[in-house]
Formats: sequence, C-alpha cells, structure tokens
Amino acid sequence: MMIRNNFTQEEFEAFAPAEKIGLVACINPDGNIHVTLITSIMAANPGQVTLGQFSTGLSKYYMQLNPDVGFLVMSMDKRLWRGKARWTHKQSDGPEYEIYNNLPMFRYNAYFGINTVHYLDLLEISSEGKIPMAKIIPVIQCQAADSRRLVFSSLAFQDELQEVTPETSIGIFGLNLKMQSVFVRGIFRGFKRYRWTNLGVLDIDWVYNSMPPSHGQIYPESRLEPITDF
Repeated sequence: MMIRNNFTQEEFEAFAPAEKIGLVACINPDGNIHVTLITSIMAANPGQVTLGQFSTGLSKYYMQLNPDVGFLVMSMDKRLWRGKARWTHKQSDGPEYEIYNNLPMFRYNAYFGINTVHYLDLLEISSEGKIPMAKIIPVIQCQAADSRRLVFSSLAFQDELQEVTPETSIGIFGLNLKMQSVFVRGIFRGFKRYRWTNLGVLDIDWVYNSMPPSHGQIYPESRLEPITDF
C-alpha cells in the first residue's frame, strides 16, 4: 500500500459517480469523532477534494471548526480508498458547483440540489484494493448483539483493529443495503472469544441519526425545547 498526496487518473474516474459510498470523519468541539455519509465526495484536481452539500448536518459545521478530516470512498465494485484532507473554504457557485448540479442525481431531483461546495486540500490517500468480503462473511463485520452493544469481526483490517486499546471511546458508522444509516459512539471493551472467532465489543452510549431530512441525536433522548425565534 503506497500513500500519496495526489489523485491518480483512476481515482478521478472512481470518485466521479454519485453512486458510491463516501464517509467523512471529523472531530466535534468536545474532541469526539463524528462520521457522516457524503456520497458527493469527489476529486476536483490532483490535490483537492470537494464535498457537495445538499442537506445541513453537523459534519460541515465541525470541519470548519477543526479542518483536519479523514475520508473513505468505496466504489460500486468494492474498491476502497482512504485518505486525509484539510477543509479550506466553501462556495455557492463556480465550476464544481455546476458539475455537481448537472449530475443526474441532483439535476432531476425535485426536492434538493447541491447548494454549497466545500473544498479541502488533499493531505494523503492510499488505495486498499478491493474490500476483503470473504473475511467479513458471515459476521458482516459489525452487528448488534443487543440494544446496547455492537460486535464486529477482527478478521478484516486486523492489524489496525488490534491497535485500538480497551476502554477507548470509538465511533462506528452503520449503513445497510437500503442506504439507511446511523452513527454510534461508545466504549470499546476489547476483543473477546465467541465460539470460533474473536469479536470486538462496543458498549453504546450515544446514537445519531445521520439521514436527511432530520439529522440529530436520538440517544440519549434530547430534551425538547420550545421554538421562540422565528
């Protein structure tokens, strides 16, 4: 695996379609990780990443406070890239704005289009090849053990997972085949032996709905506040 600070032509083409998985991780003001599905992530030029904003969640706000972010892109044929970038500015016009709004997903959408483009300098990127599906099945990498715990296999990306020490606060972004998603944070309890494999255990203490139109914390339940400013 070679780490670079510029996109290749292959990556320009792989990042161009709207039909892909794009995850962006940033840090909130409390120092906790926040991960969001942003399929509009693209390579604008060899050293620049763009994100098209069509709904307002927390990630765009957080990256303007703390501009260093991490990202992951998986194409429809399961090729995987990971990288780091630094937010620099945003615009509501320009060539990238036009490119986004001419994509079929946004051009013919009656409900929303891209209203803002966020620009980030590419710091590093690495190609992981194809995601190792054979090492994930039948655990599917992460599942709910019960209403308060998640478990995940250590077979895929084992070396990196083993570097996470027990009692660390970590975040997990969950996404199903219907593109329904949720982001959870909690305390990692380490790897434990279950039958024939080792499983990592996360005790959930915070859950965030990351899907439009209503992003927000869903656990612990937030107190409802009356609207006084219209």
